[in-house]
Amino acid sequence: MFHGGWSSCYLPEQIKDMQRFCTAAAPTVLRSVVGIDRTFNLGPCFVTTLVYKNMAVVRDKTQEHPIFLGPVMFHFDGKTETYIALFSHLLTALAADGVTTEFLGDGCTVFGSDEEKALVNAIRAVFTNSDHVYCARHISDNVSRHLSESGVDASDKRQVMNLLKRCTVVGPDTSVICDDAVRELLEHVSVHLPQTSDYFRQHVVPKLRHNMEVLGRHSWIRRGWNNNNAESYNHVLKSKIEWRTMKRMMDLIECVQYTLSSLCRRRTCVARCTEPVTSGCPALSYDIA
Repeated sequence: MFHGGWSSCYLPEQIKDMQRFCTAAAPTVLRSVVGIDRTFNLGPCFVTTLVYKNMAVVRDKTQEHPIFLGPVMFHFDGKTETYIALFSHLLTALAADGVTTEFLGDGCTVFGSDEEKALVNAIRAVFTNSDHVYCARHISDNVSRHLSESGVDASDKRQVMNLLKRCTVVGPDTSVICDDAVRELLEHVSVHLPQTSDYFRQHVVPKLRHNMEVLGRHSWIRRGWNNNNAESYNHVLKSKIEWRTMKRMMDLIECVQYTLSSLCRRRTCVARCTEPVTSGCPALSYDIA
């Protein structure tokens, strides 16, 4: 029934929060990366979640800003055109509050994800002037997997991973150090692991240099940024939803609607806020193509 289609679910508060914490409307000390992650086993379709940090809220126990769930998207394939349709709809929702210019024109919004090519290409196609940062943990995990599959022994692998870690610690005042670390990494694999040299030059170093440029422009982003927040929320959804028994798309949407509504109602119960936060939860909006 929904084959070839998609659906997106979100609350008005989520759209307002993204404007408030993810654009030039927010001071750099209150700005958040928009994390995006696709889950592969949440019922009859893929589910892609957007998350952000609510920088106006502090958890009593940890004194950390809590992670809030943004729009949730349902789709049946991972094609670039599908992601473009989903993100274009998100822009339409943002336009209703007059924030499209802030997402497209100021270059202050930063999206973060793993290395999924279709997802990254869609972000760049829709949010044309925004930035994108790759998850450092995914880069590391992919390199580790490639080295193991290439038969690299544990000692050599450990040396490469230590060099790679140095390449992810970048900021406005450390770009030269990181650039040296990238060169050292390339020299090491060229001499000691020549069978992996092309892989590093073509697939790893371009992402490392890209992250260096992005984090150099946005000093407020945490060094070695990772997408754990989005993946954690995917785990929350899996825990709250009996995804193994889901058979119909609408069942999944209704379960996510209930989860979003519950999270919205709890937003004032789990944290201390620096200013009033609305505790009521309006009806969820969702569109199906």
